[in-house]
Amino acid sequence: MIGRIVSLVMIVAVLSGCVSPIGPLPAETDISGRVCADRYLLSNARAVVFDPQGSSETVSVDVAIGPNSPCFQAADGTRRTYAVFDVSGIVGQDVTLVAGSRVEPGRLLPPTALVLDHGGDALLEFGAGRFLFRGDHLSVSFRARAGFRYVVVASDPDRVGGQFTKVDSMVSGAVIPIGPAVTYVPVSADTTNTLHYSHYGVARLRAFVTPVAGEQ
Repeated sequence: MIGRIVSLVMIVAVLSGCVSPIGPLPAETDISGRVCADRYLLSNARAVVFDPQGSSETVSVDVAIGPNSPCFQAADGTRRTYAVFDVSGIVGQDVTLVAGSRVEPGRLLPPTALVLDHGGDALLEFGAGRFLFRGDHLSVSFRARAGFRYVVVASDPDRVGGQFTKVDSMVSGAVIPIGPAVTYVPVSADTTNTLHYSHYGVARLRAFVTPVAGEQ
């Protein structure tokens, strides 16, 4: 029996060694050489299509932000990259929106968020203090309201260049046969990841049906 368990461990170790881990992605901290507009460009907004009456109760849309993505320059000269989501198709429904950025190997776009109306005027603004980690993304959640048209996820120039250490806990296990029965042996492990704040990354918008009070 011991031999069988040892063999299983060796096989898992060998298979794990065949997978090459993805190295950390470079963090872009300087976009001072880019030409940035003094307003958010809304014409290429990514549409978020969500029908709560359909087969799915949630939808998640990712937009990669890189050197070809637009950037915005504020009156004080600070620059930020951004992605725009068009949520006009889900306003007025009982939906919660979650806006932010997704963790990538070694880097994370530090997000801020704006909600704009049809004319591009700001209705809501979320700064760094409103964002929390939810799984693999740093985000803020809010209810959809009539009049919402766009959600802008932008990098926070005050945090770009810094870093953050994130500890992820994972519980796994193995089923081990013992005579005619089996037993489950849990194994827990903590992984520490240092994420560098970057103007480039992945913006994410998620929409789901707002739970009714008392529902699990």
